[in-house]
Amino acid sequence: MGKSALNRYNYKGYKIRTGKFVSGIIAAGSELEVVEILKQYEIEIIDCKREKEGVWVFMRLFNNKFSLVELLSFYTLMKQLLKSGIPLVQSLEKIFEHVGNTVIGDVSVSLRTKIGNGLSLSEAMKEHPKIFPELDVALVMAAEETGDLASVFEQLSEKVEWLIALRRNIRKALVYPVIVLFLAVAFIVVMMGYTVPQIVGFLKSQDMELPLYTTALISTSEFVHSYWWVILGGVVVTVLSVVGLYRASESFRYRIDQLSLGIPGVGDFLRKVDVARFVYTLATLYKREFHLLDGVMVSSRVVRNSVIKGAIETAAMNLRDGDELSYAFAKTGEFSHITICMLGVGAESGRLDETLTQLSNIYDKDVEDAVENLIAMIEPAMTVVLGGMILWVAVAVFGPVYASFENIEF
Repeated sequence: MGKSALNRYNYKGYKIRTGKFVSGIIAAGSELEVVEILKQYEIEIIDCKREKEGVWVFMRLFNNKFSLVELLSFYTLMKQLLKSGIPLVQSLEKIFEHVGNTVIGDVSVSLRTKIGNGLSLSEAMKEHPKIFPELDVALVMAAEETGDLASVFEQLSEKVEWLIALRRNIRKALVYPVIVLFLAVAFIVVMMGYTVPQIVGFLKSQDMELPLYTTALISTSEFVHSYWWVILGGVVVTVLSVVGLYRASESFRYRIDQLSLGIPGVGDFLRKVDVARFVYTLATLYKREFHLLDGVMVSSRVVRNSVIKGAIETAAMNLRDGDELSYAFAKTGEFSHITICMLGVGAESGRLDETLTQLSNIYDKDVEDAVENLIAMIEPAMTVVLGGMILWVAVAVFGPVYASFENIEF
């Protein structure tokens, strides 16, 4: 079945049972689909108009996927409704009635319509790849076979909560260096573009021999003042080129990811974040009785760093070739000793699900520790860099000024 593009429609109508006037906005493929959808909610349409294309396209550019908080809200509502014994279709209808014309409401209506057209829930979710991750669709598909949708939505809620906590840790690691970097750039721009040029005239008028560090500062200031547009353009072009190559070239991406893992502090943080993603996902899949090899392959897709992802895919091939779980991962050389040992113990004891959960908890704590260590390492480094810049400007500017005062005869 082909995927039809959704448009937004303003509708007016009334409740068939009560005669109450209602109006709102709904996402659908056509006006006929709007009528069919709202009939399911016992709403008779009086008027229906499609929103202007430009407005809807603009909104889709900035709102074409759930935020993690919205995804958590949807999964939590589904869990609560299904656990209350409400059937799937009615649960989706109640979500729309509860949240109204929001992104969550639009998606619940879309899922309800697709299920009414004969698709399963997982198939309907699969047609929204920007909203529902592949892993979530796979878990729902497995739950449909067992008829245990309520528990899978509970598990998905826990997964999204874990992702939100992980993202919070990542942002925590980035906030301080970004702020300091912004202050450093602002300081350089103000000093080189405004303060230093004002003092240069005074220094030159004194007809004195300027030290090397002062002439270097003056030359740097004049270059920034005259060619700021070249510097800005160069930075933009470099960033766009690196980002473009990173996305387009697998070899370039692999090399950058490899270099990033070698940066002191940063590499340890990136490695722990990706391994934490992998272990948590594998633990989730294994609890849903996924085959171990399939679970490893699916879990590799949540890993961002191509070096770590490649190592997991290599471990999966080792498993396919008959290697034991711990040895399959040990041969890649990318996983810690504790990870390999716990995988081995879990596999041998037949309690791999518990071991993976414990390992996931360990990595959660490791990520938090890595964030604190990274901040502790970046903080003094950025302070030294910023302090060095301030010292250079102060000595280069005020040193000759002070010397000129000494030469004044009273």
